[in-house]
Amino acid sequence: MPHCVIEYSKDLDQAKDLKALCTALHDTLMATELWQPSAIKVRAESFETYLAGGEVAPFIHVTTSLLEGRPLAKRQALSKSLLASVKAFAPEVPHISVEVREMNPETYSK
Repeated sequence: MPHCVIEYSKDLDQAKDLKALCTALHDTLMATELWQPSAIKVRAESFETYLAGGEVAPFIHVTTSLLEGRPLAKRQALSKSLLASVKAFAPEVPHISVEVREMNPETYSK
């Protein structure tokens, strides 16, 4: 925990090193000191068919899921840190967004 999923437009496969983005987000999550490095999972998935802002334009969306219980201020700070990392990685991408979700520990299994 946490699970960080990067969704991005397929056109970025040629323009960006997505493994580097995975590493950057892993490092951002580690910097919070909320998790051990071995607990952090980051993965990326590309999409061939999409619209962003009503047009075919590059996008990156990051969803980070973590167990319930952290204060809102910590979740907001995490969201802003992840967003800053993505924007630093791909400042030319017009559609960048981040969401931090809470998972119910009673229904999460591993």
